Amino acid sequence: MLAACSTDAGGVNQPPTLSIDVTSEISATVGEDVVRVTLTAEDPEGGAVTLSMVNKPERAEFQANGSWGVFTWDPISSDVTPAGPLELVFVATDERGASTEKVVLVVVLAGNGVPRFVSSSSVLHNVGSGPVSFEVKVRDDDSNDVIIRMPEGFAPEGSDLTKTGEFTAQFGWQPTAEQVQQRIHTVKFVATDGVNDPVEQDVTIILKKDSSTNTTPDSSGCLFEDTVTYEPLKAQRNTSDYVISARLTGVGGYDRLTLNYTTGDAFNDYSADWKSVEMTPEGDRFVGVIPNPLGPEISEIYYELCAINDDPTEEENFPVLCGPSSLYDGFLAYPPSENECEDDSFSYVDDFESASDIPGDEWLYRRMCEGKDDFFEVGLGTNQEATIYFTFPTWANPTIEVYNIDGVLEETATNSTCGGFTDVFVANTGAPTKKYLKVIGNAEATDFSYQVTGSVVSTADPSTCIDAQYEPNEEASNATAVTSASAMFSGLEICRSDDVDVFSIQASVGQQIKVRAEFQSSIADIDLKLFSPTQEVGRSKSAVGYSLGIGDVEEITYVVKTSGTFHAMVYSVDNPNRYSFTVEVTEAPMTCTDTDSFEPNNTQATAKLFFEGTTDNLQSCGFENDWYSFYVFNSLDSYEVELTPDAGAFTMTYAVEFWNTFGKISEATLSAGKFKATLYPIGTGEYFIVVKPILDGTYSLKLTRFSTI
Repeated sequence: MLAACSTDAGGVNQPPTLSIDVTSEISATVGEDVVRVTLTAEDPEGGAVTLSMVNKPERAEFQANGSWGVFTWDPISSDVTPAGPLELVFVATDERGASTEKVVLVVVLAGNGVPRFVSSSSVLHNVGSGPVSFEVKVRDDDSNDVIIRMPEGFAPEGSDLTKTGEFTAQFGWQPTAEQVQQRIHTVKFVATDGVNDPVEQDVTIILKKDSSTNTTPDSSGCLFEDTVTYEPLKAQRNTSDYVISARLTGVGGYDRLTLNYTTGDAFNDYSADWKSVEMTPEGDRFVGVIPNPLGPEISEIYYELCAINDDPTEEENFPVLCGPSSLYDGFLAYPPSENECEDDSFSYVDDFESASDIPGDEWLYRRMCEGKDDFFEVGLGTNQEATIYFTFPTWANPTIEVYNIDGVLEETATNSTCGGFTDVFVANTGAPTKKYLKVIGNAEATDFSYQVTGSVVSTADPSTCIDAQYEPNEEASNATAVTSASAMFSGLEICRSDDVDVFSIQASVGQQIKVRAEFQSSIADIDLKLFSPTQEVGRSKSAVGYSLGIGDVEEITYVVKTSGTFHAMVYSVDNPNRYSFTVEVTEAPMTCTDTDSFEPNNTQATAKLFFEGTTDNLQSCGFENDWYSFYVFNSLDSYEVELTPDAGAFTMTYAVEFWNTFGKISEATLSAGKFKATLYPIGTGEYFIVVKPILDGTYSLKLTRFSTI
């Protein structure tokens, strides 16, 4: 009788293979290098492998999951190895106890002991989540304490810094409505250990005002995509960090980029923990890195890029532009040992009968794998319509089909040309019914997550909006005309979260436009924009005036520079709300032509070079600042500026200030008819004198340097 074939459990067992991504001997300098070793192992017989290590140094991390592992270590001064290299031993063991070792010798070299900032140079903050608060952290391997300070004039007004530890401090700030409107703020921190020269860090604070659960993609244009190009990331299965490379096209005059990312629920969690990093210029591109979480489970990582304009002009007044237009991009981060696309727990929703309802108050999360279709349904009463939004990674191109209640295909949705989202519109004028939506996974749409939300509104009754007599007025072509120089509209309403109201206003050069919206911000936040005759009107378009506060009033005052039709836009940041709206067109308070030799010098970007000594007969126009620049070559020198109004004009009010690139440092005081201010520089470089007149007039300006030599 013949025996059946079987595996010989007593045969020769082959030990697992073990590979590492470094040489057998490496070096690391304290404060400069992080030791990182990536391991991969495999059992020739196909069994499971366990990774471990011998004599792991203090503060080092070793993460292992199946056949892969990562060792990271940031050595400090006590880890220096003068007596010889440190031996790191990594071991791979199979199910039957056979093992393989790899040894790495690490030579740790002493660093220079200079303090350095290890906290991020960029901070993203949603103003709806409360005050701005973040930790400032310094590393210094040969000191017991480091002083961290925030120099006066180098931080937003109202902010403070509190020491919390030997190497840490906490920054706190509650932005005002005007500061929120500015969007971008910079703060300087200085650290010193009493031995080495002080070190500095400039931190960019980006203020956002979004409500994640109600915000939908912008389908009015691809402004962000016209401004920034980048290669989006698909699903990741590796142990390295995730690198994103982007380029500024030149549109909008933007100067730099930040990368913001989170592993939280970006679409539904208003207070998700976002990290922000300044992207590093490399040639014509900017590079940012998202750390690999290296977890045992799949992570969803959402990210966005923000283009920053360090000197926005009036007609191009977007200090920061974030995108993509689909709200956020994202990718799935798998453990390195996972090779297959993993669907979500709703994979059973695979036909019309099991279709999921589409929520109207949150985003529904789903994953997509090739060959796995998802189904959704939306109920429509008589004379109702719905808009359904799908967002997905910008590289993906899923097919979305719309079916009627009988399962008959009605249309195939067209994805946005911007990439990353689709908005589907369906309507019903008959008896109550349903519409079904089918999301199809294919070769161009697999291994990613997406989100869906929707809203249903009534279309039959014109009183759905209480200001129906002015509707529709969503764009310049159907704007509500303001036919008098002073007008007030009461009982107005933003009746849907995506509703906007546009008003047209006629004004001429030399006039002043003042628009004001009043509402209850506790119900929903409303914002206000003013567009010039030459600007395109839209929520995502640049404007000459913004009011983006967080209180019950939004107001814009603008002196007309180009005659024609202006447009004011009122819109909700999150939910519907009622409001009143007033418009006043009056003669500007004063007109003045400044023609001295320093013009144009009305902004920091157009500041003109001013030399030591006195210059007479400088002209000033009320509320039009004059900017002058000068250079400090020795930070131990001090400077005094003196402004003297011309004879007969001593009652004129001026403000005179010293600035650097980041903001005001000191302000002049009035004494014996002259305005005087003193500057004690904290470093070399370019500084500024800002003259802020209230009335028209002429003045003389004197700059004096007091040398330490």
